[in-house]
Amino acid sequence: MASPRGQRDEVRVFRPAELRAEFAKDLANLHGNAERLRAFAGDMLHDGLFADLAVEALEEAVELDPENAEGLRNYGAALRACGRLDEAVEILKRASSREPENPWVYFHLAEVLIDQGHFARAGSRLNHALYLNPNHKPALELSFVRRTGCTGAEKEQALLEFARTRASWRAFLIAAEQAWKSGNHERAVRLAEEANKIAPDESDVFLTYTGMLAAVGEHEWVAALTRPRLGKGEKNPRAWLNYASALDAMGLREEAIQTLTRALAELSFEESQERSDFENRIAHWSGCVAEADVEMETHPGTDALRRSIFFVKNGARNGKAFETGMGAPNKRVVEIRLEKPRGEFDLLLEQQNAEEPFEPHNLGAFTVRGYDSSRLAEEPLKVVLLYLPGGKLQCAPWQGDRRVKASWNLVPPPRHESAEA
Repeated sequence: MASPRGQRDEVRVFRPAELRAEFAKDLANLHGNAERLRAFAGDMLHDGLFADLAVEALEEAVELDPENAEGLRNYGAALRACGRLDEAVEILKRASSREPENPWVYFHLAEVLIDQGHFARAGSRLNHALYLNPNHKPALELSFVRRTGCTGAEKEQALLEFARTRASWRAFLIAAEQAWKSGNHERAVRLAEEANKIAPDESDVFLTYTGMLAAVGEHEWVAALTRPRLGKGEKNPRAWLNYASALDAMGLREEAIQTLTRALAELSFEESQERSDFENRIAHWSGCVAEADVEMETHPGTDALRRSIFFVKNGARNGKAFETGMGAPNKRVVEIRLEKPRGEFDLLLEQQNAEEPFEPHNLGAFTVRGYDSSRLAEEPLKVVLLYLPGGKLQCAPWQGDRRVKASWNLVPPPRHESAEA
């Protein structure tokens, strides 16, 4: 039988004060370079991190390059984030004189005016931002979704009036997303369709509309709308994934796998996680990832394990996979040593208490197959076990850099092995 061994991955976690100190070190190396100071501050603001460091960076950037409109605009936003409202107003007024056609300046100015309680003036700035760009998402949300003193129905009516008057696909899209969140999926799809009529080539519209169609089971529509875009050279990975998922839902799994394989060969992925998502989806559809069809025992309202998860061999424990109290997601990599080479083997798992003799919770068995038993000495098997949110357990086996097959059964299949095994 397989004998598992391995160790958990280690992740370094920074406390906020430690993280701030690391960014402060980075900032210290940027003095004298306005462009890099602006980029650093932009990252701080975009990620909602340390606004005071953004202010420090932009203060110097503006001194070095006082005419740069982007620097002034972000400086005003950073000052607001630090509560320095009067200074923010003055800086944003300077920014508006340098880029009077940029809706972001008026949006940020409206935010500051709202903080100061000048609601009428803020409304005027928001109206101007939307005059310049009727699809400016933050301005639309601040004007309609975050509006106070009116009901949800009144907000939606005002948003849709604006959408129809200004032919704003973004306003229709925001209304669709609000309807979806409220559980009215049929209305959400209709509103997303309105956005699609105005701007069918807009990526956000296309992806939201087809995503909603997929979620309500309209897979044929998703495939029909997406296929022409892929033929014209669509570069967005999400469109390819949505199309492949629609094919799979229609029973065309091999074509779905071929679609994602082609995407991996042709597309550029900005994030490694995005490429990994494609590879993992192919692995699922190819039978190289298996998921247990039972949920782990967890503490109420959390993913923390109530009892540890053990490997089991011949009715006895054979190593621990996950510790009691551990949350999700979590990963365990197990190296497999077979006592006798054979074509497949089972990993039996149970949730048990360390000492107390309560009945164990049977988690079934993952069966691993499709590996080259003649190369086990050079390329040992490694099994990646993933404990996922929602109390789910997955198994993904590898031999070298090649995935091999995995399946799950609540009761392991019978094995007719020799006494030497």
